[in-house]
Amino acid sequence: MSNIASWSYKEGPLTVWPAGGTDEWGVPIGGVPYLIPAIDYIEGGEVGVDAGGTEFTPSMTVWFEAEPNGGLVPEREWYIKTGDHTAIASAPPDAERIRSISGFPMKKFGANQIQDWEIKT
Repeated sequence: MSNIASWSYKEGPLTVWPAGGTDEWGVPIGGVPYLIPAIDYIEGGEVGVDAGGTEFTPSMTVWFEAEPNGGLVPEREWYIKTGDHTAIASAPPDAERIRSISGFPMKKFGANQIQDWEIKT
């Protein structure tokens, strides 16, 4: 964890379920769930814009840091839920679908700083 983020990313973990569509009953199916260990989050958040350009008020906003190609950064349409739920193969009904994800480069604060990310559901 970078020096800049070390004070704020104290919540977590966050379980991520990679999405690969839904089954015939509308239940999400996809890859193996994984954890983002250190996050910060709030219920709600500022208005976001999804991939289709539609504005929305998020149910949850999550911040974390990760290298862009390090394997932790989820994608739109994947599912998340706070806590460790990796024992559950598919996202449960109360998991939230990612509607937007944004990255914030941090190298301007030092060569060893890791990129910050924001997820809105």
